[in-house]
Amino acid sequence: MLNLNQRENKLFFEELSLEFLAQQYGTPSYLYSAAHLDKKVQSFVAAFAGYPTTICYAVKASSNLNLLKRIFSQGIGADTVSLGEIKRALKSGCPPEKIVFSGVGKSGKELKEAVRAGIKSINIESLFELELLGQIAQNSGQKVAIAIRVNLDIEAPTHDKIATGSALTKFGVALEDLDSLRDLLRRYPNLQLKGFACHLGSQIKVFDPIKTAGRKLSEIIKKYIADGFDIEFIDLGGGLGISYQENEKAPSIKDWAHALIEVASSLNLELVIEPGRSLVADAGILISSVLGIKKTKAKNFLVIDAAMNDLMRPTLYEAYHHISCDLKDKHGSHDALYDVVGPVCETGDYIAIDRILPDNIQAGDLVAIHTAGAYGASMASNYNSRLLLPEILVDGDQSQLIRARQTYEHMWANEIDL
Repeated sequence: MLNLNQRENKLFFEELSLEFLAQQYGTPSYLYSAAHLDKKVQSFVAAFAGYPTTICYAVKASSNLNLLKRIFSQGIGADTVSLGEIKRALKSGCPPEKIVFSGVGKSGKELKEAVRAGIKSINIESLFELELLGQIAQNSGQKVAIAIRVNLDIEAPTHDKIATGSALTKFGVALEDLDSLRDLLRRYPNLQLKGFACHLGSQIKVFDPIKTAGRKLSEIIKKYIADGFDIEFIDLGGGLGISYQENEKAPSIKDWAHALIEVASSLNLELVIEPGRSLVADAGILISSVLGIKKTKAKNFLVIDAAMNDLMRPTLYEAYHHISCDLKDKHGSHDALYDVVGPVCETGDYIAIDRILPDNIQAGDLVAIHTAGAYGASMASNYNSRLLLPEILVDGDQSQLIRARQTYEHMWANEIDL
């Protein structure tokens, strides 16, 4: 974590100590580094600056309005998968012409709202969706820009639950349906096919599958162009892998950009990309307080006040997050093996299994869970009637609450008391 550093045996996030931040906002809490977020945005902008590219941040990764405003203010667009995300993007200042809308189950209401907003592209993922949108466009009398997301049946090396390129997944139009889709498209003149899209999944750290996808999608695009369609862009998705473990290697943004630009430039088309995790993940940490140590003959359990409802990734994806400890007692520390667990009533409620941490950690100490800026707060829930966490933006020696800790009254406010 680039902005988490140790000074005089205390952990600091940018220029503020974790101790101060915990006292100020309580634990558990999500912290985001403004400097690191800005640096990542500019790294993407710089990497693609030499080619016509629309960078659309995947809003699902982290969707706080204040973080979105910061991202969009630097020229980034939005990749959305629900009406709620479209509304968040628009509210946060993202221009409609920089919003793409994907997802396999868009409702009629969502499609009508997207058409009304005039977004860059609605990415079609099935024949039935094309028919539904065609009817909506026809009834509204509007021209609607669309792209076809194709399932290229390419497996990329990643976790099964975040792989989206195989024919066994629900995503995209199947290769065998492309001819039918082309014929169906001609029935709806208000639909304007502007692009083609693919997405192989998330946390991908090798380029061969991406290059294969580029070649296959290019051949499809050439056939459609030959049939008279005026294609303007190719959307090669996101999924750039990052390092969660300290010794883990991940590809550079520049190398990823080179691979994608090579595909788009061969067709002389605008490039659209959809980074999410790779833009925000290591800008955020989750801080938590130690509640106590429970030792049995089988395990040492480090019980903290953060839980699976706050950070779902470890139990959902068997994901690794590095953990740093801010100890009151800095002396005589040795290594010990712990399962780091939370208060939720599930065996799956863990942040780490068999993790080496100091043996003198004690109740009241703080732990920092690294690389939690993506799919942390955005996937959190009220399971066990636990409150959603606050989110804090740290900018140098200043901090700002950008989402208040939920109250119990807010948690049940929409429930009807009969």
